[in-house]
Amino acid sequence: MALTDIKIKAESKKAKGKPFKLYDSGGLSLHFYKKITETKGRVWRYRYKFNGKEKSLTIGKYPAITLKQARILRNEAHIKVQKGIDPAQEKQDLKRKQFDLQNKGKTFKEVAI
Repeated sequence: MALTDIKIKAESKKAKGKPFKLYDSGGLSLHFYKKITETKGRVWRYRYKFNGKEKSLTIGKYPAITLKQARILRNEAHIKVQKGIDPAQEKQDLKRKQFDLQNKGKTFKEVAI
């Protein structure tokens, strides 16, 4: 059964600090972790198979990413998988490129500190 905003709010109140997952259609799920803070706690994930392996893509944090936005991002990731592109690897490569650009010309000591 597909998730709704009302169901997310109701289930999150029932959890009382316990970790749990709510599943939507098409491999999308909302993960609630024990400690909910501003930076951690509620995360959208998309599960998919790529080259025969189970993979997971973190889409974003809830409520910054709404249910509607998470579904759109899941659909975009699904299209990439169908085209033979691994969205999790693509995201990781992008982060690596951004890090390299930010730290270009810096020594290891400067980056590590």
